[in-house]
Amino acid sequence: MFCSKCGKEIPDNSAFCSACGAQLGATGANESVQPTTKEGWMLLAVKDAVAAGLKDPDSVKFGDFENIEIDAYGRTYAEVVVRAKNSYGAYVPTRYAVGFFDVTDSAPCTVIPKSLFVLPGIMVGAQRKVAKKMIKFGLPR
Repeated sequence: MFCSKCGKEIPDNSAFCSACGAQLGATGANESVQPTTKEGWMLLAVKDAVAAGLKDPDSVKFGDFENIEIDAYGRTYAEVVVRAKNSYGAYVPTRYAVGFFDVTDSAPCTVIPKSLFVLPGIMVGAQRKVAKKMIKFGLPR
């Protein structure tokens, strides 16, 4: 299940979120409560985009956003590790790069069209620069 305050994945039937400390109550997450952090809004925006291309979208587990940067135009770029079941039932990690419009603590944000793509497992500085250019110009994944 996911925390209703910050959007992080937490164990089922948790009384508190291990990421933000929010009290979840006896039933766990409350779906009507909105995130209160930028990362929470980013997670909500990217969930549907990532899950749409997977064989088992219900198995998706999101990690933390990494390497978050904001460009001169106010667009936010980040990396996120997603674990999902493959056809053998094993969880496989995949690193995605994604860009967002209008990231704030108080409102939904939008994934930049054609900005979500799979990154190689380990990236050095030069590869990150190429990935950022790909996101900015909307090159294919």
